Amino acid sequence: MPWCNEFQKRMSDGIREAIAGMGSMERAELETEARKCGRTVQEYARSVLWLGLRLRQKIEADNLARLLGLEEDTP
Repeated sequence: MPWCNEFQKRMSDGIREAIAGMGSMERAELETEARKCGRTVQEYARSVLWLGLRLRQKIEADNLARLLGLEEDTP
């Protein structure tokens, strides 16, 4: 699937750019967390990105359900 390869390339490029733009303290923290998981910085950042995207989708779905009255508000 060419679109999938293009998406993965763009995601990798974006992660690489984001890492390059980090300060030394942020970069060190990222490297430490990646090492704890036995992953490279790129692999760890990709996992965190996917988790963030999934969480965002869940929050948006919950908010939409609440707005449509399909779910009760929780305090």
